[in-house]
Amino acid sequence: MTSLGWWWWHLAAVTTSLSCFTVRWVAALLGRPWVWARTTRAAAVLADSVLLMAGVGLMLTRGWWPTVPVWLWFKWCLLVLYIMLGHLALRTTVPARTRVLAGVVALVVAAHIVGAAVAHHPAGFWFAAGRTG
Repeated sequence: MTSLGWWWWHLAAVTTSLSCFTVRWVAALLGRPWVWARTTRAAAVLADSVLLMAGVGLMLTRGWWPTVPVWLWFKWCLLVLYIMLGHLALRTTVPARTRVLAGVVALVVAAHIVGAAVAHHPAGFWFAAGRTG
């Protein structure tokens, strides 16, 4: 598959993964039991697995391995933070206020991850906004 093909798969998986998280997070805050159903969790795992596969495919076809660019390392570090915040946002044993804050911050981190990917710079959209012409 070409890098353009991997890019489309990656873009679709990012959209699906973030949508799954957002819907599950809001439903968990509302106390909906389907959030913890096996099929719901399996759908999230499937979306995240496709995202990982497409990311690796994109990295290999774009020539970003073995010399990984700084912005991509930064993106991976933010991904770990996003996963930790998302986990906290979905936990039922955590106070609702903390879950709301963790979910909001997780989505802000996800937006920065997207910005870093688009700008190919650790500053993400902030870098792109600072450039002129």
